[in-house]
Amino acid sequence: MDIPSKVSLGKASFLFKKYIALHFFFLLLIALYVFGFEYVPAQDYPNLLYQGHIFNQLLFHGNNFSGIFFLYPYIPPNVVSTIVLAIFDLVFDPFFSGKLYLVLLGFSLYWSINRYIKSFDIRYPMLIAALSFFLTFNLHYLAGYLNFISGLAFTLHIIATMRSHPKLEDNLWFLGMAILISYLCHFIALVILIIYLTVNFIIKKKYVIAFRSFAAALPTIILFGQYLFTRTITILPHSADLDTRGIPEVAIDQVRNFCRVFIPFHHFKWVTELPPPIVAFDYSFSVIVLAGCCLLVIRCILRKNYPITFWLTGISLLLSILLPTYIGGVLLPGERFVIFCLVNAIVLYLSLKPQLLQRNLFFGLLLILGIAGIGYNYFNEYRFNSMVAAHMIPQEAIFQSRTKQEGTNGFLHFHFYDDIKSGKVVPFFNTGIISFPDSIKKSNSEQ
Repeated sequence: MDIPSKVSLGKASFLFKKYIALHFFFLLLIALYVFGFEYVPAQDYPNLLYQGHIFNQLLFHGNNFSGIFFLYPYIPPNVVSTIVLAIFDLVFDPFFSGKLYLVLLGFSLYWSINRYIKSFDIRYPMLIAALSFFLTFNLHYLAGYLNFISGLAFTLHIIATMRSHPKLEDNLWFLGMAILISYLCHFIALVILIIYLTVNFIIKKKYVIAFRSFAAALPTIILFGQYLFTRTITILPHSADLDTRGIPEVAIDQVRNFCRVFIPFHHFKWVTELPPPIVAFDYSFSVIVLAGCCLLVIRCILRKNYPITFWLTGISLLLSILLPTYIGGVLLPGERFVIFCLVNAIVLYLSLKPQLLQRNLFFGLLLILGIAGIGYNYFNEYRFNSMVAAHMIPQEAIFQSRTKQEGTNGFLHFHFYDDIKSGKVVPFFNTGIISFPDSIKKSNSEQ
């Protein structure tokens, strides 16, 4: 009896070490990706880095930039990156602070997806690790949407924690803090949390707790109401009028927007266009995944099997496809529900207990696509950094202080790197706690 027991323990120890080594490998790749760039080529990231720097100067150094920048008298639902970066800037220089925050966000998102899937009693640790790694390098992370990624990671952690400790669902203090923090990160993160809580309470018939949770959300509701009624900054004009397009064109765009969130080989107009075979693979893979999500939902309906992940997959899938292009300052809000949809669809798939061969093929595919994808993105975007250093890209497209947001050739917000170095005062659009609203209003009225 002793020998089999020792063999079993030895095998478990070996698998545990493999699992830990895989975690370490994935986290190391995330850190190497971010710190591999002098200027991280993420779309919104330079702007948010600049905002954190300005907030640090305003709050901790008394530099009001001759009254150009000021704090708003409200707390909107996207302030976390400004606050965190301002605090990090007390210890590190702004560029290292930003990279540190990006790496920590990558770690947090990776681990939150891992915890979320496991909270549904899914026991395929190696496969879950590969899934978490692949989904971490999504459009939102690679484009530097710091507030939304912070909110998504936090929300997934909170849901996983509640599922591990069900009594927390009845704790109004816990719910109140969770709702408030998700609000401070991003409004869509708050919506995702509310969707989960609503579906969960209805399934468990916790109607009294659901009603009482409204009281827990009251501080957040007050903050949001005060923000709406006292907001002075103008919202960007509607840039994509759906009324001018036909239904087929709108439908194709919505599906394309869904797919581009998790394509393996991302591209942000930095240097060259993607070769046609890569584009074909990206969208073929994405359409297959989208079709798989739909088939999983249909399968549950046909079998009259409605677990909570069925509802979460279906609701987030509908929101990601049906939401309009622009709502109240949020461009392409449907894209923000895609990762949540995929994570729940993955739980639905793995709950079917796929065969070992299917799991191994799935693991291998995700491992190859994850590593190849970030490798492709790194070398393509490293080329962009090299072209910047060699002055091969027009100066006016990158390092120039100006009153409009974006440069030419798609180099969005990149000039903010140089603006931080040189201490330039540059107007930027932001619905956060600090901005340069007069210039924004002027530019809007001139359009």
